[in-house]
Amino acid sequence: MNIEEICSRVVVVALPATSVHEGARLLREHHVGALVVIDSRQNSRPLGIVTDRDMVVEVLAMGIDPAKLPVGRLMTGNIVSVNASEGVLETIRMMQSEGVRRVVVVDNAGALVGIVSFNDLVPYVSEALAGLATAIIGAQHREREMRT
Repeated sequence: MNIEEICSRVVVVALPATSVHEGARLLREHHVGALVVIDSRQNSRPLGIVTDRDMVVEVLAMGIDPAKLPVGRLMTGNIVSVNASEGVLETIRMMQSEGVRRVVVVDNAGALVGIVSFNDLVPYVSEALAGLATAIIGAQHREREMRT
């Protein structure tokens, strides 16, 4: 299964000049925890990501006025992205190696396709593990029947 099949296509985006205050309002309005900062000149190419935690820890806790700080100055510039055709397990490995909770999904041209988070992956992984558990139980049952 490709990550494109699991990722959320509803991505809240902002331009680098958008204020942190406006970014926080967008997160609240859309009930999400991350904002993808895009370059409008290059077909929505992701430039960085800003999380609700970034806003609290780096802005509010430091006493910085969120209305005066653009998200472009707060964003994580080394964005972790994965191609939409990448597999789920490869994406999970990337998240582990990079130490991130969210990965931006892009197409072959680098344009934004979606975003995938731990929350998106847990149901998929849980379903796969449940299937494996069922297969193990079935195999054990079949083996017992064959030996009696």
